[in-house]
Amino acid sequence: MKKRKIVSLLMAATMIVSFATGCGGSDKKPSGKVEGSETGGETGGDVKEFTAFFAVPGSEINDDNEIQQIIAEKTGVK
Repeated sequence: MKKRKIVSLLMAATMIVSFATGCGGSDKKPSGKVEGSETGGETGGDVKEFTAFFAVPGSEINDDNEIQQIIAEKTGVK
């Protein structure tokens, strides 16, 4: 009976230690920027384009929309 208690305590301790190491953080702090990304307008970088499909009623915005182009130039994404 004593052997069972010791084995179960060792297993529980092993599980606790493994959970604690899994939750450990790294020394690297997040900077809020995606690695390798640049801002588009000021640095002269290319504008990245993201696409998505939204199933909602309404009309589609044309690709030559002036406001959309200004936003893409300032943010670097379209």
